Amino acid sequence: MLIKNCQTFNSKKELKNNKSFEGFFNMRVVFKSLILVVAFFGLAYVFQINKLATMGQEINSKEKLLKELREKNKTFKIKIAQLKSSYYLEKERERLNLVNPDQVSFVEIDQEDSVAMINSEF
Repeated sequence: MLIKNCQTFNSKKELKNNKSFEGFFNMRVVFKSLILVVAFFGLAYVFQINKLATMGQEINSKEKLLKELREKNKTFKIKIAQLKSSYYLEKERERLNLVNPDQVSFVEIDQEDSVAMINSEF
């Protein structure tokens, strides 16, 4: 009976030791998994920050280009207005030695379109 009790005690002790080994093994797996998850999210965070920084630089360069194009557009609008002015057209007519028409009559083709003709005698 004493031997049987000792064997039962020893088997319970071994069972207890096996459970602690299993718990230790499970903790190692959980710890390694946790490290992998943290490393993955850390790398994902770094790549995301890098991508955002690159996109920020691209946005700044595009905004700078947009500002330059708006300035050019503004100067072109001013130049167009100058070239369309009657003063400039009259000056160019004189420079090119074009004659000033005496009489101009309009012939209506449609209600929206009209053509200018110079009255000249043949």
